[in-house]
Formats: sequence, C-alpha cells, structure tokens
Amino acid sequence: MQSKRSLWTTIVVPVVRALVPRWLRNSLRRPRVTAKRLKAKAAFYAGYDAHVKMRKGWELRCHPICKESFLVFAKDRAQLAELDQFVRYSTAPMRLLDVGSHWGVFTLAAFKYGGDKSEVLCVEPSPSAINILNINVRLNALPESVKVIEAAAGARDGSLQMLTTGAGGDDYLVVPFSSRHDTVATRQVSLDKVCAEHRFRPSHVKIDVEGFEEETLKGTLSILQQSRPILFLELHGDLIRRRGADPPSVLALLEHAGYGRWEQFGKPVSQERLAECGYNARLVCFPDV
Repeated sequence: MQSKRSLWTTIVVPVVRALVPRWLRNSLRRPRVTAKRLKAKAAFYAGYDAHVKMRKGWELRCHPICKESFLVFAKDRAQLAELDQFVRYSTAPMRLLDVGSHWGVFTLAAFKYGGDKSEVLCVEPSPSAINILNINVRLNALPESVKVIEAAAGARDGSLQMLTTGAGGDDYLVVPFSSRHDTVATRQVSLDKVCAEHRFRPSHVKIDVEGFEEETLKGTLSILQQSRPILFLELHGDLIRRRGADPPSVLALLEHAGYGRWEQFGKPVSQERLAECGYNARLVCFPDV
C-alpha cells in the first residue's frame, strides 16, 4: 500500500500536473459547479443577467455566475456582518482601494453607500475574475468611476508565481504554500506606487488577499500613513501559517503604520482575542488619533 502511494505521489501526480492545466483539473474535480458556471455563461450570452437583493434597500445586477456567491453576503451570518460593517463605515463620497476585488461586491457597495460621486481603484490578479468584474460594473452603469489594475498586491513591483483555482473555485488566483510547476507568472505591484501613479488618495482600503496580507501591507505603508484611510482587512491566520509566515507580524505592521485600533462586527478586538481565534478575522482598522 505504501509503495503504491509513493508511486502515485512521486510519479503520477507530477506528470498529471505537468500535462493537464490546473484550471482544467480543478474544473473536473467539481463537475457540478463547472456545469452550473457553463449554464450561467450561456444564460448571460443569451441576454440574461441576475438581480440580487443584497440587503434591505439594495438590489444589484450581476453576471449570473456571481448570483450564488453574492447571495452568501445576504444569507451567511459572518459575511452579512462583514458587509454590514463595510456599510457602517462608508462615507460619501467614498474613494475605495479594493484589493482582491474579485467580482466586485465591495466595489458595487461603495457606490450604493458612498454615493454616485464615489471612485474605486480595483487591484485583482485573475483575468477571468476581472472579466466578470468589468461586466458587473457595466451592468450597474459605473464604468467611468472604476479603474481596474490586473495585478497582485505585494511589497514591491515585480512578478509573483500564483495558482488558479479554476472554474470550480471561482477563478481565484492564490499564492501557493510551496514551490509548484503549475503556477502562472503574475504581475505584482506595490499599492503605494499604484496609488501614486493614479493620483489616488483612498478614504477606504479593503484588502482580501488569502494569506498574503503581510506582503501586501508592506507595499501599502505610505498610503496608510499619509492618507489615513479606514482599512477593511480580512486576516487569514491559517493560510498565513501554511505559508510559513507569522500572523502577529501583520498586526505589528498595522501598528507601525499607526493602526492600533481594530474592530470586528462593531466590537473592539484585542491581539489576545485574535490569537484565540487563530488570527482568522474580518477586521476594521482605524488610524490612531
């Protein structure tokens, strides 16, 4: 049994990874999800788009692929609370730097709760996700107010090896936990430099980068220290540790930037409490007075 497992992991798996694209492997692993996505794409090309009631007083239009994922923000308690805290601290007009924007639910929320004079600068590495994001922006008549940068956020400009989750995983691009042969080279940018190039001074920053928080914040320090935006940060402690990094280092960077006050779902949260929950949290971070 052990020799069969060894043969599988040392020979078969590497050969499959080398010959079969990752997006196709992931699509085949979840055939029902893939079939739903194909059906949704066909519906969109036939002229159908989805209408999703996100919360009382807010219904948005989106590509049919997004419907189930967007409804999670209306039905799942934790994600509904995350959206509620975003709404609670929205101000008009909002200038949102949306990092890891994916299909754009928070981008669209910025215009609903920050007003039609709001502006959003999106940074997203997945070209497939960006395609859907741009469709959602057009469906909600916002193309002139949204700029999209196809890149991953990091400590500096350069290149980053990333993995696609494929159609079965909503086409996210993520940083692998170890060296892989099936990664794709992705443009990496410093958010400080991106904002300088676009003359964008954010009033709010949202960061959701699946365990790459420390590197992203290292390239965001000037923005935080100079513009003093409210920061919505999804902290993925489990993913950070799997990458061999240390979640408290993310908190140390926040404090260095002058962001020592944190809330989760309307309540102050301490480092001790974050340690108890494994540093998995949806934080709102405020600049020190």
